[in-house]
Amino acid sequence: MHLDRLRRLVSAFLQPNRVRVYLFGSYARGDQRPTSDVDIALEPLDALPTGLVSRLREAIEESDIPYMVEIVDLSEADDCFRARVLSEGILWNAIENDSPSPDEPSTL
Repeated sequence: MHLDRLRRLVSAFLQPNRVRVYLFGSYARGDQRPTSDVDIALEPLDALPTGLVSRLREAIEESDIPYMVEIVDLSEADDCFRARVLSEGILWNAIENDSPSPDEPSTL
C-alpha cells in the first residue's frame, strides 16, 4: 500500500535523527477521500539539521507516491495545534536511537 511506502520513505530519510512521526488529519481519522492529502507531523527530540524537512518534502514529491503530503514540524507549530496533533494523531514511527519511548519501561 502507498501509505506503507510513504512511512518507510519518511523513516529512512529521517535516520539517524531522533524524531517521532505522527499521521494526523483525515487519514488518521479514517475519513479520507480520494483527493485528501496525507498529514504528517514530526516531533523532533533533538534539533533537526537545517533544511532536512525541506529535503524530505522534495524527496516525497519526487517519489511515485500518489498523494499530496503535508509535513509539519511540531517544534515550529503553536501550542494549540501541537496539542491537537498529539491527542488526535497516530504515532506512525519513533526513531529514538534505541532509547525507550516514554511509554516503555526502562530496563535498568
